[in-house]
Amino acid sequence: MESPLYSQGAPIAQAMCNREVVGCEKDTVEFYDYSILNYNGATWQWNFPGASWVSSTTAKNPKVLYAAPGIYNVSLTVTDSNGVSDSKTFVGMVQFPSSY
Repeated sequence: MESPLYSQGAPIAQAMCNREVVGCEKDTVEFYDYSILNYNGATWQWNFPGASWVSSTTAKNPKVLYAAPGIYNVSLTVTDSNGVSDSKTFVGMVQFPSSY
């Protein structure tokens, strides 16, 4: 009896950014999706509470600005082509100290 060697598992949301500490309101934070999923037909939904500007909440790799000091969470939901989703909130992913 033969069985397929590959089966598509459920997605696992994972994100990274190019900087964890923002020095001023002009520092662009670039976010990168490193989720475990089949990217063919996948969709993204980002949430950046407290951000002053977001290039896109549905792009794979959005860019974000923060205008005020604080500690910011980031949420990501990834959905594969079968409609299976995974969400994760990254607590304190970006920090903007009041004095840098």
